[in-house]
Amino acid sequence: MKIRDAEVFRYDLPLAAPLVLHGAALERREGLLLKLSSGDGLSGWGEAAPLPGFSRETLPEAEIELLRRAAQLKGRPAPLTSAAIDAMDAAQDAQAASVSFAVHGALLNLASDIQTTTPRYLLSPGSATSAPLNALLQGAPGEVVACAKARCASGFTALKLKVGRRGAAEEADLACAVREAIGPDIALRLDANRAWDLETAADFAARIAGCNVEYIEEPLHDPRLLPEFLARTKLPYALDETFQEAVATLRAPGRKEAPACPAKVFGQAAACIWKPTLVHYAGMGAEIASGGLGLPLKKVIVTGAFESGVGISMLAQFAAAYAGPDAPAGLDTYACLAGDVLEARLPLDGGAADLRLVHAAASAVDVTKLTRLHSM
Repeated sequence: MKIRDAEVFRYDLPLAAPLVLHGAALERREGLLLKLSSGDGLSGWGEAAPLPGFSRETLPEAEIELLRRAAQLKGRPAPLTSAAIDAMDAAQDAQAASVSFAVHGALLNLASDIQTTTPRYLLSPGSATSAPLNALLQGAPGEVVACAKARCASGFTALKLKVGRRGAAEEADLACAVREAIGPDIALRLDANRAWDLETAADFAARIAGCNVEYIEEPLHDPRLLPEFLARTKLPYALDETFQEAVATLRAPGRKEAPACPAKVFGQAAACIWKPTLVHYAGMGAEIASGGLGLPLKKVIVTGAFESGVGISMLAQFAAAYAGPDAPAGLDTYACLAGDVLEARLPLDGGAADLRLVHAAASAVDVTKLTRLHSM
């Protein structure tokens, strides 16, 4: 069976509230969708949505590259296994991460529809049919505790709280208030986005010593000091930006140097945060699953970057296939979108995603909400 049509669309969605990213307010989410269709009417969608201030490529750059890939894919045999998809994609020139994620997702979704299954099954047949989810606590400090209680009541067993925006003492008080409100059995994750120096981060850690935190993402300006932070505070840390930077260095053409952070930083990390929109290449998921990435990883948390329902659906499939049942995925950025490209929003209101239901919802794209850029 061949790929008969390859179409590229653009979307522009409102956000529920402005997002402040690297000091700039983002009020709308823009991105691209790739639709691959077979001769008998089956199709697969993928998403490329560079995140301003975080992605290495811009949206116009991703558009040019995705249009080129669409032209290359038309008329090719549709690969039906994960390995065949990786091989087809790896044969192309180096791609921007968001474009690679879009092509991979569209091919996986098309192969899944041809075989009446889900991408999760093609990626890892023995993996679970659902993926646990992490809730993102939103709102002003006075609203966060109420949000935490509500999310726990709806079935979430893992919560994530952003810290590092105010003083260490104030942030610690809020983290402790959340822990007291949700009880001891809910996993609590923190994310500081490299906000602090070592002394400030250590002060914060001392103030939350009794809060039973699963980990804190990127507490330090200088991630090379993270092993020292762990030794001093005993507070587990996770890597986000550091992980992205290391993978980019490892994948750089003609690479001659090792990642800036030593292997010890990765070996002692409780988890690495994988955002495929920001870092993805053909075969990356398989390398993570097999331990062949070139970095010592204990756990991978699949996380969104404010994608539409098409991208979030594929991330849920990745989470089940590559992260497993003890690594709730960070897909709650989806709640930040006031609209979507789908006919009905993804069913992600509880603590786990039913992957068959999510896949079905993500297959029903409302093309009236899109602008067609190219049709091969």
